[in-house]
Amino acid sequence: MLKTRLKVSSINNLTEARYFAAMGAEWIGFNFDSTSIRYMESGAAKEISGWLAGPRFLGEFGKQDAAYINKINKDLGFEIVQTDVDLVLDVLDNKISSVIHRLAIAPDTQMVTLEHFLEERTRWTSQFLLDFTQHNFSWEMLKKGTELSPSLLKELCEAYDILLKFDFSKDNILEIIETLKPLGIDLSGSDELQTGMQAFDEVGDIMELLEV
Repeated sequence: MLKTRLKVSSINNLTEARYFAAMGAEWIGFNFDSTSIRYMESGAAKEISGWLAGPRFLGEFGKQDAAYINKINKDLGFEIVQTDVDLVLDVLDNKISSVIHRLAIAPDTQMVTLEHFLEERTRWTSQFLLDFTQHNFSWEMLKKGTELSPSLLKELCEAYDILLKFDFSKDNILEIIETLKPLGIDLSGSDELQTGMQAFDEVGDIMELLEV
């Protein structure tokens, strides 16, 4: 059991998928954003997900439209998608029952703008993923004072189902979770060293801290 719910993004190999599934990850995502260096073919994702039981699998997309998402999901049959754009269930494959909306957070992101964004989309969004890594917006920067603050971010986590993505480390993971109390967190997958071999030293330290 973990201290918070865990989503793992951009998984691209079975070794890592098995590791996080065994550790209790609730969501495992495969990156189908064709512009991303973590992009993978849907056939590979189908093969990996077929070996596992427990996590909820999802397709992760960027700014791709509903037609592209539906085409990818046709053979996968995933019930969840993650997107960077506004998409409602009405335009998605009928197998898709929930949407995670990812939003990149920058140091100049205004609290009122962010709150309005969440309020406007909560009707058709299952969870929001607030990604602080895209603009290198660190936890230490947030604590030192920006347009946002830990206390303001905590208010949003209390009001909405929010997953957080920071540059997590063994030194900050527990402080972030205990301070903000989000619905869950997002960790990124990494590449295999060679087939069947993965380096889990850093993420292993984080996972050890997350275990209850």
